[in-house]
Amino acid sequence: MATSISAELKELIAALSQPFPVVASNDGWRPETWVKWRDIFIRLQSSLESGQPVPDASIARAMDFDGIVGGELLDRAARISNALRAGIE
Repeated sequence: MATSISAELKELIAALSQPFPVVASNDGWRPETWVKWRDIFIRLQSSLESGQPVPDASIARAMDFDGIVGGELLDRAARISNALRAGIE
């Protein structure tokens, strides 16, 4: 499972490493949240790779708190979050 999560994270990080697309604002993204979440996912990837525990929290809920309300990136993040929580329980 960790390999699948790792691959999903790498794809998400790659997407968020691209310049902020203005169309992403339709899903609630802002340039500052684009960078913030890229950095969060980079730290999460690093924690997973080093075997450190990861927080048992809903990534999608946290993204919603930042105003991100839809789109493919939110869907990917929710899948990652669900997979991590399933592995923790």
